[in-house]
Amino acid sequence: MLSLPVVEALADALPEDDPPRACANVAVMRARTRMSLAPGRTLPARLAYAQRLARSVSTLCDHYENLSGGHPVVLYPQPVALLGLWNHCLGCETCMATDEHGVNANLCCPAADALYEDYRRAPRHVDLTAVGGGGRP
Repeated sequence: MLSLPVVEALADALPEDDPPRACANVAVMRARTRMSLAPGRTLPARLAYAQRLARSVSTLCDHYENLSGGHPVVLYPQPVALLGLWNHCLGCETCMATDEHGVNANLCCPAADALYEDYRRAPRHVDLTAVGGGGRP
């Protein structure tokens, strides 16, 4: 679940004795435990497994909303920038151009170069206190 590190980081930004932090950390631990279990072999067991995971996702979403104060939080801007670069290159005729042997021609694409620089300069993590996650919402 992609929400685990996000909720965990938001909770860790709160004081250690803060009840919302403790509740969020319990929800993260419970979700990790549920994810580590294997689904059963029968259909009812598999349905119960899926329902437990769905409850964990719903709970983590609630904690995310409470801890972020309703503001979107992006913890990993570098992969987001890389995704932007990939999306551009896959749709760009210049980036996808090939030579007579079917090998990428490595043509210069200013847009791809700019996106690569954005990716290279993107921080690996965002300071949560700068986006409203540093205290109680």
